[in-house]
Amino acid sequence: MNSTTRGFTLLELLVALAVFAIMATAAYSGLRSVLFTRAAVEEQNRRLADVQLAVFRLAQDIEQATPRGIRDEYGDPEPALRGGDLLDDVLILTRTGWDNPLGQSRATSALGCAGSRWAGCATGNAAARPSAGISRTIPRPGG
Repeated sequence: MNSTTRGFTLLELLVALAVFAIMATAAYSGLRSVLFTRAAVEEQNRRLADVQLAVFRLAQDIEQATPRGIRDEYGDPEPALRGGDLLDDVLILTRTGWDNPLGQSRATSALGCAGSRWAGCATGNAAARPSAGISRTIPRPGG
C-alpha cells in the first residue's frame, strides 16, 4: 500500500457528520425557541397597547366629565355619572365634546354617544349650548 495517500477515512467522515448533526439540531432548537419567544412578546405587546389605549381613553373621558345630566330614550332624567354592580355597564358619564378650534357650527340634534353602543341620550335643545357633551358608555368586560 502506498503511504503517501491523503484523504479522510470513512470513520472520520461519520464522526464529522455526527458532530455537524448535533450542532445543527442545537442551532435549530435555539432558533425555534427565539421565534416562539418573539411571537409571544409581540402578542403581549399588542395586548399591552390595547390596555394602554383603553386606560388613555378612560382617563380622557373622566377628565372631561361634566356635571350635566342627560335624558334617556323616554325623556326621563339620568344622572351625569353612574356606575356600579347593578348596572349592565361599568361606568356611564357625560363628557364635554371634542375640540372645535375653528368654531364651526355643530349638529343641533341629539348628543353623539361614543363607545361601542348608543347610551340612548337626548339633549332637548343642543343648539343653546356652545359645547354639546358626549355620553360615553363603557361596557362591562365580557358583556
